[in-house]
Amino acid sequence: MKSDVTTALDNFVVHQKQVKEQVQEKVDSAAENRAKKLQELRQKLKAKEEHAAMVRQRKKLAMANKENTDNSEETSQQQTTES
Repeated sequence: MKSDVTTALDNFVVHQKQVKEQVQEKVDSAAENRAKKLQELRQKLKAKEEHAAMVRQRKKLAMANKENTDNSEETSQQQTTES
């Protein structure tokens, strides 16, 4: 009888250990997945910010070019009217 109880307790302890290991593996896996997803989101955000900065820079250059073109056209028109 004692051996049955001892065997049952040993089996229970082994089973509990296995369950604990499985739970720990799941927790570790979830933490790794969360970190990986966060890293991917950060990279995506950085790429979007870089793209937005490039668009702003291009827009600023386009506006400056337009102003220069407008100014040169006005100068040309003034010179034509003065002549």
